[in-house]
Amino acid sequence: LLYHAWDLVGYSYQSSTYKDGAVQFCFSVQDKRLRCPECGSADVIRKGCKTRTFRGCPVGATPVWLTVPIPRVECKACRIVRQIRLGFADPDRAHTRQFARYVLSLLRLGTIQDVARHLGVSWDTVKGIQRQHLKARYGNPVLGGLRHIAIDEIYIGRQGGYLTLVLDLDTGAIVHAGKGKGGDALKRFWKKLRRSGATIQAVAIDMRRAGAQREADFDDLATLTGAAVIAPHAGGQLEALGRGDIGMATRVFAGTEDVIVAAE
Repeated sequence: LLYHAWDLVGYSYQSSTYKDGAVQFCFSVQDKRLRCPECGSADVIRKGCKTRTFRGCPVGATPVWLTVPIPRVECKACRIVRQIRLGFADPDRAHTRQFARYVLSLLRLGTIQDVARHLGVSWDTVKGIQRQHLKARYGNPVLGGLRHIAIDEIYIGRQGGYLTLVLDLDTGAIVHAGKGKGGDALKRFWKKLRRSGATIQAVAIDMRRAGAQREADFDDLATLTGAAVIAPHAGGQLEALGRGDIGMATRVFAGTEDVIVAAE
């Protein structure tokens, strides 16, 4: 039951209770799962335990809690004393990985508040699961395949200020978000771009800042990407470049003062 319902492998069922409308399962760690969390050695000695309770996937509308004593072990190989790693939950989390996947599936159908109310958890819990998922999936995008990008700024309020975004025009994915605006917000992106070896063929940018700043942005962009400006007005020149090559630039960055930069 533990394996098929809650993905628990290497644990032994002990007992279950029903209280306050929820089911609590108690189980223990089998000796074969005792490993050093640092080096992975099985040559360990038990040194006490600490009992923790995790939120598991519900059964219908009934909440499920999973309680397990987590052993502390002393490793004879590296001589450290640590709690073992659990196979079903991340460190410092009060829910299982399976519960997190269930939350993410529900977020496709409703808002964070809807999911929190349905599962009987806090808004912060659901938001934290979503944030961890987004960071793991999009936190370090692969830049090697970038060909056409767009750069623009957004204002997210007095506390957040400005963000400078870099968008992959071929996939629609945001590949960089830097705090502030101007060249400083893009320094980290340029470093990562150089290391990736990507060849940028076209860049769409908003050049509505006037005067010396506008010219400086132009020169910096051309220098950093090795590209040359070929069109001061994006809307009139995209046809010559080919709509298929630039992707969404026609719809998103086709203002009269936007520019397209393309590699020579």
